[in-house]
Amino acid sequence: SALMATGVWLHPRRGRTEASVVMVGVATSGLFATLIAASEVYGLIAPLLAVAAAMLVGALATVLATRWGAKAIGAIGLLGALASPLLVGASIDGATVAMLAVGGACATWTAIAKRWNWLALTSVLICAGQWGHWLNGGQPVLVDLATLTWFSGLGLAGALGMRADDERRGVAAAASLGSLSAMVAGVIGASVLHDVAGGYWAEVWLLALAVVHAAAGLVAPRRIAVPIPIRRVLMVIGLVLADVAFGLSASGITLAIGWGATAVAFAALHRRAFSRDGDELLVRLGIGAHIALALARALIDAPPSALGHSPTDLVSTLSVAVLAASCLASGYLAGPRTAVWVRAVNAVGLAAVAYLTAQALTGAGEVTAFALEAAALARIARHSGDGFPRVAMRSEERRVGKECRSR
Repeated sequence: SALMATGVWLHPRRGRTEASVVMVGVATSGLFATLIAASEVYGLIAPLLAVAAAMLVGALATVLATRWGAKAIGAIGLLGALASPLLVGASIDGATVAMLAVGGACATWTAIAKRWNWLALTSVLICAGQWGHWLNGGQPVLVDLATLTWFSGLGLAGALGMRADDERRGVAAAASLGSLSAMVAGVIGASVLHDVAGGYWAEVWLLALAVVHAAAGLVAPRRIAVPIPIRRVLMVIGLVLADVAFGLSASGITLAIGWGATAVAFAALHRRAFSRDGDELLVRLGIGAHIALALARALIDAPPSALGHSPTDLVSTLSVAVLAASCLASGYLAGPRTAVWVRAVNAVGLAAVAYLTAQALTGAGEVTAFALEAAALARIARHSGDGFPRVAMRSEERRVGKECRSR
């Protein structure tokens, strides 16, 4: 307290000296450590009183850091306050986590106000291990959800408010903070809520996290001018979280259908001809990522080692058929067929058709099907003028010749 008072008194009278800034920074971390030790280690004061005092200390440090523009208060004071439970050897309980919540909010506010991106990132890293360890110890569901919501909200708020003198650096910082916060909240939340109510709470939490991030990217608040690149980053984070939630809640053919349908939906969005190159790139990445997921699911359901034997079960056949249909539909809806990435999507679709033929048929039926596919591709190449079907046609011809020679 004496250090804090001396620093506040010295700063306006002696000019903006580093001594006064360091005094306030050391006093902030020291006061947090004192409150935690007094309440959690020695039991001298009530936990509620310690939390209230921590709020006052954090508010004072935030005001001084933003008004003075002193990085030492953020680095020594606020980050030291977040690390103080570890430094004094206090047990992590509800009161300690409440103080971490207060300190994390002060650090995030200061980082947004002064554009100190390093402060927001470091505060997430310091806090995550402590409140995550406390939640893994077994807490009521409502307490788990409240804690997860608070700390993930701090990360999202920091990503929305992240700025820098260079736009690229600001976008990179927002992407790093948003991804780190979402990953920490998603992993800890899924781990903690996995055994609650049959495991459904984990999927619900991930889906809610995905919806919030996607909504933050789609709906731009009027009072907060969020740059377009940062909004795209938040939409991508929401999409990844939704895919993880879907992957945990579904299985088998449902996964292939869901990911394939999402790829087709992205292709339909691409057809609307976005005005910004970044939006178009985001849609293309969405198509490619979900086709890759559907492809992985198809290879799991129908491994290459099963080819050449008796026809496989219905689930594996449908999985490959869904992959082929989603690829060909995406290639048709995506736009100009001369684009390299559209040809790549069509290539995967044609390869899936050939894979499906080899999987479902054997003997003369397989040879006949490959011959018909080659004839159909030849007709498409003739009418469209596109050379890509000719390449696929030649591959079909080689497949037919190989099958005939083997027999």
